[in-house]
Amino acid sequence: MAPVFSVSPFVGTAPMLKAFIVVILGGLGSVPGALLGGLLLGMIESYGATFLGSVVADMLELGLVIAILLVRPSGLMGKKEA
Repeated sequence: MAPVFSVSPFVGTAPMLKAFIVVILGGLGSVPGALLGGLLLGMIESYGATFLGSVVADMLELGLVIAILLVRPSGLMGKKEA
């Protein structure tokens, strides 16, 4: 990220936060879940930013994460704990 942004201690914070959200959304330890979560989050972000604006796209992303974690607390493809 250093060639794109100016160098600072916080240069990778935004991509790291997106990656963390994708892993939580897909389910911890689930590679197919992370792929699905990343695809879903990317589509929501790109279509939302294109048609509604970047601020609304961020709100849609947060709403998506909250809705999925309310319905499936273990993530999209996470295993249910007994």
